[in-house]
Amino acid sequence: MKRIFTFFLFFSFLNTGEVLGELKGIREQRAYIEASSQEEEEARAKALEAFLEKFPKSTRRKEVYQTLFEHYLGVLQSGKEPPSPTDLPDPRPFGETLEKATRYGKKMVKASPRSSRVLNQVAWGFAEKGVNLDLAHKYSKKAIETIKKKRKPSGMTREKWKASKNNSLADYLDTYGWVYYQKGLYSKALSHLLEAIELRKEDPDLMLHLAKIYEKMGKEKEAKEMMSVQERLAGERPAFTEARSESDPKEKAEKLEAFLENYPESRWKSNTLYELFQTYNVGENGQSPLLDAEEKALLWGRRWIEEETDDRAWALNAFASYLLENSFHQEEAIGYSQEILNIVVTKGPESWMTDEDFKEWKSYYRMRGKGLLGWAYLQLGRLKEAEEVLVEASEMEEREGDILLHLGEVYEKNGDVNKAQEAYLKAVSLGEEKAKEPLEKIFSELHGSTEGLESLIAETKGNEIKAKLGERLNLSAPSFSLLDLDEKVVRLKDLRGKVVVLDFWATWCGPCRREFPYLQTVYEKFGDREDVAFFAINGDEKVWKVKPFMEENQYTIPVLWADGNIFREGIGKGFGVRGIPTLFVIDKKGKIQFKHVGFGGDGEEFIERLSQEIEALM
Repeated sequence: MKRIFTFFLFFSFLNTGEVLGELKGIREQRAYIEASSQEEEEARAKALEAFLEKFPKSTRRKEVYQTLFEHYLGVLQSGKEPPSPTDLPDPRPFGETLEKATRYGKKMVKASPRSSRVLNQVAWGFAEKGVNLDLAHKYSKKAIETIKKKRKPSGMTREKWKASKNNSLADYLDTYGWVYYQKGLYSKALSHLLEAIELRKEDPDLMLHLAKIYEKMGKEKEAKEMMSVQERLAGERPAFTEARSESDPKEKAEKLEAFLENYPESRWKSNTLYELFQTYNVGENGQSPLLDAEEKALLWGRRWIEEETDDRAWALNAFASYLLENSFHQEEAIGYSQEILNIVVTKGPESWMTDEDFKEWKSYYRMRGKGLLGWAYLQLGRLKEAEEVLVEASEMEEREGDILLHLGEVYEKNGDVNKAQEAYLKAVSLGEEKAKEPLEKIFSELHGSTEGLESLIAETKGNEIKAKLGERLNLSAPSFSLLDLDEKVVRLKDLRGKVVVLDFWATWCGPCRREFPYLQTVYEKFGDREDVAFFAINGDEKVWKVKPFMEENQYTIPVLWADGNIFREGIGKGFGVRGIPTLFVIDKKGKIQFKHVGFGGDGEEFIERLSQEIEALM
């Protein structure tokens, strides 16, 4: 009896500790939201300082330090000499404002001592304003040393790591040089700026800083030359944006070609080549209205393929598909298809990929490479080879309708109408509309008419959906206790017995904003059901923007505040969120069954898929 009582006390103690921990977390969330929701910047800064006093070890402290650092630094004027109090947009004395900027800058570094990015951010803040230059020198030097020692992340290619590292190093050398500029040591400043430009040529900000250094050194000719280059480069982004945004195909092509002529080594060169390829390739009714469109599409497409390295498998897939859609240059398409398959074998995961992400990426591009290869063989009349690779591609997990369409064509050419009908039927059930006509033709030949075909298509489509819905994750959902917009607590454990849809998002996320209307539609569809719950988990740092966003767009989905950085802390970390939007569908027993990352753009497909997943779990 004594032992039972002891166990009872022990578990009661554990339960009490858990409840107290949750209450503390809720109080912290509420305090942070109230502080961050202040629209007026000065009031928000004071509220955040009060928050830090009350919760000094908060999981939010890093982002609060940064917000306060940027706020107090922002009210200081640039320049080497402290301005008079009347010149400041802030009524406090210069010294008090600087002291607070310094305090929170130091706290940022102390909280992330090995982050070269944070070290440089604080150093640049001081250097730009011309204050705390010795401290800026120390942090900037340490940032350079840290990035030089940093090892390549697993999954990143050596080329990508070198480019990323050099890009960061150029920023840090720029900061280091600017510290010396503010100290009046112009020769040293020049040395570091030239080193930065060597790593990142034709950067307008670096050119501007270099021009100012030359000016201080009395080198007027060099200063003018740099300013001329800087002005040209400063117009690069606006010129690219204007060209890409042009709606008239002829004018768009002219602007994009002029952009390449003016900026032959632009950082947006690959994007520009892709836009030119698309401009000549895609037009009304799938045909470009431009002269020499086919010739130009091939020219710019090939130049794009030569240039593209970041997402090469995607680029090869797009251009090979274009060639085969137009039924020409099949041997060239075979080469691109084989390169895709080689990339699948040799490429490691990107740094942002989970094991699951990488597995899906490999599966998808293996399927696409095989599918394109089979399509090319089909067009060349190499039917045996076409059948072999298309059958393999059609049996893969990530199969698509176009592969089954081409497999049906192979069977039809070989005279196997039953297999052709089966392939076309599956293609149509996967949304491949081009398979509808040959399916009707073969079905009519086999059965004397098309009567009964639509019901067969519906049945096949239903079987495909059931098979897809049967692929479940069955992972335990991490528990959470979060606040909604009205500061009421929502706990996952209280939602047992309901299908729960969680969508991680932020107002600054473009794909999230495009997805939201369709998520709202599904929410309204199931709005009256007591056994379904929807929550949009928001990761905005500028929380005061969220309510107006929801109200302006008339969105009524319940919003929950994430309890920390949505990618690194709290609920986001628990659910393994690496990009947004990320959507989870949780069953009535608290198991994650479906997960979707990103928004592909097809709203109707999103509505249908999510609705089916919810219904499958009800």
